[in-house]
Amino acid sequence: MGKKILHWLLEIFCLSLLLLSTGCSLPEANLGKAHSGGGYDVVDDQGTKVHIPEKPKRILAGNLAFDTMILGITTPDHLVAANVLDRDPLASFISEDVKSVKLTSQSLTGISLETVVKAEPDVLILPDWNSKNDIDMFRSLGYPVVVLKGPSSIADIRHDLGKIGEVMGEKERARKVVVEMDRQLDEIDNILSKRTDRKPAGLLVSQMASWGGPGSIYDELTTRARVRNGIAEAGLKNGQELTKEGVLKADPDFFLVSATRNGQPSKFQKEWFHDPSMQHMKGIHHIIAIPNRYLYCASQNVPNAIKAIANAAYGPVFDMSQEALIRGY
Repeated sequence: MGKKILHWLLEIFCLSLLLLSTGCSLPEANLGKAHSGGGYDVVDDQGTKVHIPEKPKRILAGNLAFDTMILGITTPDHLVAANVLDRDPLASFISEDVKSVKLTSQSLTGISLETVVKAEPDVLILPDWNSKNDIDMFRSLGYPVVVLKGPSSIADIRHDLGKIGEVMGEKERARKVVVEMDRQLDEIDNILSKRTDRKPAGLLVSQMASWGGPGSIYDELTTRARVRNGIAEAGLKNGQELTKEGVLKADPDFFLVSATRNGQPSKFQKEWFHDPSMQHMKGIHHIIAIPNRYLYCASQNVPNAIKAIANAAYGPVFDMSQEALIRGY
């Protein structure tokens, strides 16, 4: 208990210094005022009833996927800070949209207190991998915090879009995003279901060596793309680390890697594929680089990710020249 109290005192001290240096203030809710009955309540994925005083105009989210969902439902002027990955066109479907968003959240795993205070959001929408201490702290400071499941399946994306629409007071727009996403998914399924050739095996080579197996959204994307997931072929599930022995067991038809800005393999990729034991594998001659916005997609634009993976496996099955963020407005 002593350590927890010390932690809170340190946070309060740091907050005081931050407020003095930035001229920012805490939301009125922090003054202990009960809400007057206006607004609406949302129950988040941890069972917490969160009161939204009014339709939020300033929204702060905890990751790239949620930012992408938000911008499918409302305009960029409602997003008060962009995740650093939002601004990277290789990683993001919204890099153009967030150019007008001035504040950047540098963390890939959470939101700092400094960012929250500077952003002055009406509501925070955070994935459930954020620490309980941070969530409790933001709530104690008066910010409405809605915690949603970090998407690991297309079903999760549908769920999160619905919840975000509920938080934002834009249920109909969120519904339209889901409808269009599903329409595109059905179109993809219809095209790929007509193929009768052998399903190739593709293996993702990622610095996140324990990600991408069954239980991850990537595994669902490859299945929808009519590709055998090489990580699954190696006998692994999501969370189990891929080894060179597993790669040899999978013996993929092709490898998928992250595209780089200069079009050249990264240092990690060069070292990984230089292993002498791999030189006889058929997939070594078919290393295909595609942007991370497809490989790690966990938003409404999963149809684009599936198309990109299918094109890597089969050639230009899908025309992606008109790629655009799926929006409900």
